[in-house]
Amino acid sequence: MANTNPRIRIPQDPKGLLALAGDVSAQHVLLGAASPLNAMEDNNWTQVLPDLQKATSLQEKITAMERQLEELYGERNRYLPAIKGAVTASRDALKGTYAKNLKKLGEFGFTVDHTPKAKKVTG
Repeated sequence: MANTNPRIRIPQDPKGLLALAGDVSAQHVLLGAASPLNAMEDNNWTQVLPDLQKATSLQEKITAMERQLEELYGERNRYLPAIKGAVTASRDALKGTYAKNLKKLGEFGFTVDHTPKAKKVTG
C-alpha cells in the first residue's frame, strides 16, 4: 500500500533552499494565471521573487568566492612544508644553543611549556 502522506522535505541549507525556490518559482511563472500558487495571500511569489533573485545572485558570488578561497588555501599550503622545516630546524638549533636555558626560545616566539605531557587514558 502506498504511503498517502509522504514527507516532502525543504532543504535546510541556503544553497539547496535557493535551488528549490528557483524551481518552484520557475514552475509558477510557467503556469502563469493557472498556477495554484496564485491563491497564496501571504508569502506570494510576486513579492518573494525579487528577494529570491538577490539571494540567488549572492549565492553565486559566495560559490565563486569559495572556489577562489580553496585555490588560495592550496597556494598557501604549497609553501608550508618549507616554512615548517625552517621553524623546526630553528627550534632544534636553538635548543642546542640554549640547552641550559630553554626559556630563551621564548624570545624567538616559541612557547616553552615546562609541564609534563598528560598521560593517555586507555579505555
